Amino acid sequence: MSPEPLLFWQLDDIAPGNVVVDYGKGQLDGRLEGNPTVSPDDQFGAVVTLDGVGDAVVSPAPLPPYTTYTMCGWFRVPTQTSGMQTLMGRDLYGVHVNVLGRIMADLPGTNVRYSSGAGLFTYDTWHHLAVTRDTTLLRIHLDGVVVLEASVGAPPTVQSSFVVGRPPGNASQYQPMSVAAVRLYGTALSAAEVTELMAVDESPVTSFVRTHPLDFELANVDQQPVLYIDDAATSQTLTLRVTNSSRHDITLWPLSGAPSVTNRHFTLNLRPGTIAPASTVGLAASGWALAANEARTELYLRGPANAVVPAAASVELPLTGLRADGTDGTRVTRVELAYQRLGYTGETSEIVGTRQQSLEVVNHRGRPDIPLDVAFVGGNRVLSDGSGTSSLRLRVANVSRRVAIALAGSATVGKERASALVLSFDVQLANETRDWALTTAGQVGAVQVALTGATGVAWDVDKLIDDERAMWTLTPKQDTTIAAEEWLELGIGPVHGLTTPGHAPVVLSYRNVPGFQDGFVSVDVERSPLLFSGTNVAVGGVAAPFKLTVRAATEHLQLRREGQTGGNQIYLELYQSETSANVTTYPSIRFHHAGKFWHRIEGRPDGFMFKWGPPTSDDLSDIFARLGVFTSMRVDKVAVSGGEGHLRVERRDQAAGKQVFLELFQADVPANQGTFPSLRFHHANKFWHRIEGRPEGFLFKDGNTGSDDLRDIFARTASFTSLRLGSTGIGESDLRRLLDLARRFPF
Repeated sequence: MSPEPLLFWQLDDIAPGNVVVDYGKGQLDGRLEGNPTVSPDDQFGAVVTLDGVGDAVVSPAPLPPYTTYTMCGWFRVPTQTSGMQTLMGRDLYGVHVNVLGRIMADLPGTNVRYSSGAGLFTYDTWHHLAVTRDTTLLRIHLDGVVVLEASVGAPPTVQSSFVVGRPPGNASQYQPMSVAAVRLYGTALSAAEVTELMAVDESPVTSFVRTHPLDFELANVDQQPVLYIDDAATSQTLTLRVTNSSRHDITLWPLSGAPSVTNRHFTLNLRPGTIAPASTVGLAASGWALAANEARTELYLRGPANAVVPAAASVELPLTGLRADGTDGTRVTRVELAYQRLGYTGETSEIVGTRQQSLEVVNHRGRPDIPLDVAFVGGNRVLSDGSGTSSLRLRVANVSRRVAIALAGSATVGKERASALVLSFDVQLANETRDWALTTAGQVGAVQVALTGATGVAWDVDKLIDDERAMWTLTPKQDTTIAAEEWLELGIGPVHGLTTPGHAPVVLSYRNVPGFQDGFVSVDVERSPLLFSGTNVAVGGVAAPFKLTVRAATEHLQLRREGQTGGNQIYLELYQSETSANVTTYPSIRFHHAGKFWHRIEGRPDGFMFKWGPPTSDDLSDIFARLGVFTSMRVDKVAVSGGEGHLRVERRDQAAGKQVFLELFQADVPANQGTFPSLRFHHANKFWHRIEGRPEGFLFKDGNTGSDDLRDIFARTASFTSLRLGSTGIGESDLRRLLDLARRFPF
């Protein structure tokens, strides 16, 4: 893709203030010298024409400086018999052509002029010229082909005005030409980029507008393209509004005599069966005449001689005395406007063409008060979270207590004349914003409409989607009725709602219902991140199985407080209203992974309990943490507390006897391994000792678990059944004898 130009003059119009608008990033609107004009052109729609006497287009000065560049544009130069013509340029350099068909380019800061071969450029023909210069090469492109490539030195910086129609430094040598789509870049474009620009400039849109400058509308008094089938005593009027959509005035060429297939400016062609043959068609427009063929399928219109339809203006032609042919019931038909014997003002070429539009023929016979009620059942919301889908149920009910509503089947009267229900809503394209759309054009294809209810016959469902609207036409195959107080229901889904909350109208039209006029009912669908199902609410989900269901693929639920005051704040409360004295409810929060695990945190009068997931279960769950901070802890019937700065293990049970308050337990290990549990007494950097349990008893050791060094014990009284010193054991009787000897033979 080409870079954005420093300057881009489309040169298909002259803006107020006698300037040409710059569509480049520099916003450098061109100032006009002389009196350039805008002329129609078959290739570009419209172009600026310079007279060669005093006309030119000049940019503001100075432009942003640059060293490399591209100058390009479309030029058509009238035939010259001698000399050289300068097309565009900056400073003291420019782009020129001459009578030999050469294309020449000057270099800024030098006296060097580079020239292509002869016979390349032709007069009176559109050519695309581009001159590019990078740091080493200068190239001349003609109609996308490089016709000259030359090595050049280091470029100087240039920043003066850019001029089209004369040499940059000479305000007296003006050149005649027509010019379009001139661009200036601060870099050298490649040959592919130059070719790409040519394709953009030669877009068929402008050429189509040039060759098909007229558009039209056919509208009733409500400004709608609708003709009613009715039994009214008065006929209807449709206004034919013909608009000049080009940028140039159009003149109707003189015609005389009655309008006919050969003597007319316009013909309005209608399909057979659109206008009732008994219609007396007239034209209520001064200076205009109308005639119609016998079948009322062709209406010929002749306008005043030399009448002008200005650019972007319209002429309104009221067609009176119209009645719709009701044979085929409600339908959409085509009308065509053909035009001839007219041309652009000041030109001799005839403009001939046709345009088409749609016209609705709508049944207005019968009663207008059909007893139909249309409403959503189960809520009118669809998800707007960007990921979930929703379904809707639209009920079409006969609210009469006594009268059935008859529906004509396609097998009886044909599909075009059969009764029909038409469901439709707007869609949004990827590059637009339509707040009233229900879903996007890319996602509406998944939506299906299914009919259920009390008709007892099969229905055809025809789906039509364009870039604006989705429509389903439902037609019964056989004659049927909607009985009094019965209903039909349309299931609509899956629907991906637009990601912006809002409302989208869904329209249900009904047509060809015997005894009633055609009509429609519009009901709103709300796009919302919240869904209701009965008394339940869902966030981000298609169903609400509980009072509140929050569903998300990646997001989380956040309880957010915006207040700036500190202190203790309640963010979530599980509240049970007051119950009778014999009923107690234990609120809980459940953590649930489907098919894998579930746990609960349950509130009780005595505190929190971590339990297994089912609310009927009292099985406790484990908890895991890096650090647990408690004021006390109870294991079964033993409590552990940290009061008064120490750990206290307290037993609440009142039973007497021997009780274990603390146990260091090692699970079973292989027979050749052993673990020796120990308690360590540790004062950082001062001492540490251990009491270690062994099969033979307790050992008082150094605090290091890798050490077997024994430590001293100190006590007021030590009670032992025996005492061993080194390898010598001393029992109670041995000790008594030693004490007796000591008393007998004191030292």
